[in-house]
Amino acid sequence: MKQDIALDFQKHIVTNFKEYLDVVKSLKSKEENLWFRGQDNASFQLVPSALRNCYEIKDQFDRDIKPQKLTEYNNKGNQVAYINVHSMLQEFKLIAKQHLRIEPTNNLEWHFIAQHYGIPTKLLDWSTDPLVALFFAIQKNREGLLQDNIENAIEDFRCNSYSDKGASVFVVNPGELNKVIAGYTKGGTEEPIDFTLNSAIYNEQIEKGFLDGSNQLLPCCITSTPIDKRICRQSGNFTIHGSFVWPIDHIDQAKKIIHKIFIPYNCIEEMKEMLYALDVTENSLYGHSDLDSYSKDISNKNQEKLRLAVNELKIKYNQQMIK
Repeated sequence: MKQDIALDFQKHIVTNFKEYLDVVKSLKSKEENLWFRGQDNASFQLVPSALRNCYEIKDQFDRDIKPQKLTEYNNKGNQVAYINVHSMLQEFKLIAKQHLRIEPTNNLEWHFIAQHYGIPTKLLDWSTDPLVALFFAIQKNREGLLQDNIENAIEDFRCNSYSDKGASVFVVNPGELNKVIAGYTKGGTEEPIDFTLNSAIYNEQIEKGFLDGSNQLLPCCITSTPIDKRICRQSGNFTIHGSFVWPIDHIDQAKKIIHKIFIPYNCIEEMKEMLYALDVTENSLYGHSDLDSYSKDISNKNQEKLRLAVNELKIKYNQQMIK
């Protein structure tokens, strides 16, 4: 489906490493404070891992409905269920303490650590380093997806703004994003927040606003604390999401200020070689930690719990319909 141009991304297309750097240089010449996020499929939206498998379970009147995966975002007010973030975090804490050099001092820092080790959270990773974002966009092996030629991939992206024929890097000014979508104010004034919230300074407000799970707050850009080497290596910051489950790019005011750089899959090999030469690699960004395998187990176990719970709700609903 074609996009309304007035509400579309600011789109860019690159086919080699130099073109990518040229786009970044051009953007940085206009706005110094930029965050970058790479995604390995340009059809994916900007939604945190914990909210990627949501199921509608009740309507706006609190009546049971047949559970179905949330695929269309609207203002109906239906209730949704998703993976239990709190449960996973508690389990991660018990295991992680013996593996961390510095133990987090608050719940928000625990979320930062968990996110970087693969636990689904309501955080979305961003980086101040455009090469880190490029790595995450093109790191996966895409040999089976190279049948589409470059021209077809580019045309698909131009027409639809989303495409499964390439990867993408999103670019945004975090202060501007907070200004147009967060709707938060400075102190008791009506002046909107037009800067990135520092998690070390605003920890209490962020935890109360986003982590208790009850607030329908729009996403907000926050800086991380350098508590873990992986966060430092990846120059990591985050957008944090309340119980409002829409992707960032489903919000019109946000979408039109976000830049989206499209990279056809047929063009990524040369870029991979350049990143490798610059030592932007899995080892340099991740290092090795036993926490990765533990986190994967925790995530898989809780995804299965969600699947079983949704199936139980479906059975219950079907039984009610028979009566």
